[in-house]
Amino acid sequence: MVAVTDMYFFHKFGKKISTYYILAYLNSKIMTFFFKERPIELHRHKSNVENDIPVFIPRNIPERILQSQIIKKEKQLTKKLPQMERIYRSRGFHFTIPIASEEDIEIDLQQFLRYVDCQTIEQLTRFIGGDIDIYNINRNDFPVLLINQKKINKLGAFKEIITESDVHFSYKSLKIIVNEAYYKKVKFVLESYIKFEEKPRFSKLLKLKVPSSKSLELIKTYKILLFRKISLLSSDDKQKIEEYIEEILNTANNSDSRFIDSASKILYFIDMAFVKMIAPKYKGEIMTY
Repeated sequence: MVAVTDMYFFHKFGKKISTYYILAYLNSKIMTFFFKERPIELHRHKSNVENDIPVFIPRNIPERILQSQIIKKEKQLTKKLPQMERIYRSRGFHFTIPIASEEDIEIDLQQFLRYVDCQTIEQLTRFIGGDIDIYNINRNDFPVLLINQKKINKLGAFKEIITESDVHFSYKSLKIIVNEAYYKKVKFVLESYIKFEEKPRFSKLLKLKVPSSKSLELIKTYKILLFRKISLLSSDDKQKIEEYIEEILNTANNSDSRFIDSASKILYFIDMAFVKMIAPKYKGEIMTY
């Protein structure tokens, strides 16, 4: 392994430190808060970031019990998140946990419409030269018009210009003119393709399916169902988790933690456990990050 200037190593020393504990600590909101409030400027060959990260080691029995719970939950999380990601990515959905609304769920259209019988952009398209009068073309037969005289193949993000009856998507000299009736569907295809394709190509774009109205309704329904499955925690859930942490810290009573079972609950438990141990007075400020 070669360490470049922006890579740092944690060396496991002794049996007291768990890599899962360190992982939870570095990814917790208290660490985000620490860096935001005490910004560390990294200079090549001169930074000494390891001396400015106070790794918190539990000091008494209740804190050690809480540490063991953090380690246990972090192990659960490192298994749970990749499993969830695989399941939903295979269905064409991408998101970051926790998510604020179903709008934060992104759709990989190519994956989602793999087995759906929809027309491709190529089937809906007529190639035209720059000077032809587009209004002489039957737009029911060709709702998408393409001008690509310079034969651009590598694609990037499109600019959008709305006219009276059409929407023009342009990238460099490439122009895709879309009938207003197909505007939302084609926009959805373009945005999904640019976002999820590693090397977007014009030739591949033409083969993509344009979703039907039924497909778009299905996507909307799936997004709502996904959001319900991975929703933010209720105030009752948060209160229950906080009471559990307080019980451990006050009585060293390691009661049943099986109710902390979802990814969102585990993340909140880890964040709040560190806050309660390290900086309980700053709970409000830290949890806003």
